[in-house]
Amino acid sequence: MNKKNISITIAVTFIWVSAFFFGCTDPTDAGIGIIPEDVLIKLESFDTIAIETYTYKDDSVLSSRVASGLLGSFIDPVFGKTKAGFVMQISPGPTNGFGNNPVADSMKLFLRYIADTTAPLYGNMNSEMLFKVYKVKNNLSVDSSYYTFYKPKWLDLGEVLAETTYFPKDGRNDTVVLSVNLNTSFGQRIMDDYNEWDDVVDPRDTSFTNYFKKMYIKSNNIGYDNTLSIFNIVNAETKAVLYYHNTEDTLELSFLVPNTNIRFNMVE
Repeated sequence: MNKKNISITIAVTFIWVSAFFFGCTDPTDAGIGIIPEDVLIKLESFDTIAIETYTYKDDSVLSSRVASGLLGSFIDPVFGKTKAGFVMQISPGPTNGFGNNPVADSMKLFLRYIADTTAPLYGNMNSEMLFKVYKVKNNLSVDSSYYTFYKPKWLDLGEVLAETTYFPKDGRNDTVVLSVNLNTSFGQRIMDDYNEWDDVVDPRDTSFTNYFKKMYIKSNNIGYDNTLSIFNIVNAETKAVLYYHNTEDTLELSFLVPNTNIRFNMVE
């Protein structure tokens, strides 16, 4: 066979092989009768898998110096009942006193709903919730660790500073603040006792903490269709404000929650 015939034979063979392998678009059983059954590769697929899950109780969650305060009560169909409240310490802003014959007009507590989360609240926003603020008499240290299992009875609760109802809001789309009226008599006592907590030796934050230690904020008891809300308690809009007047003017004094102040959640 000369070189020309060899070249023609190779070309025809290449065209035949290409047509066989690349010209077929539909799947076939080609070769099934040639390849022995015991060396065939058999594949199977499954569309279900088994997953084993479980839950366990863990009540030792560190809660000191949290940025978010949990408030409310909620029943989850799987995990059951949850009730939450929080403790926070307020500090007065700059002041040189309240002037001559100061009289408290009102005092309000503002709590900023959290905005930087996909779940600022759980439950039914249309459920009416009970809101209570207590004075804390127990000495709590900013250097101590507090956990979510801390009990309200350990706080040595004093007088009720506020008691009202509210409907929870969603703070993701706007600046939403819960406003609650505190007892005006509480604001009047703060002004009357100014010389007691405005210590010229100790820093004002320390002396005021000794005068008014903390406040405990809680909600109503468990209800099936209630709500658990989340507040940004270190936000500048979370504060207490005392509105007052004296013989010269009408003024106000804000009490903020600095990042160094005590704050922790309590969860049942």
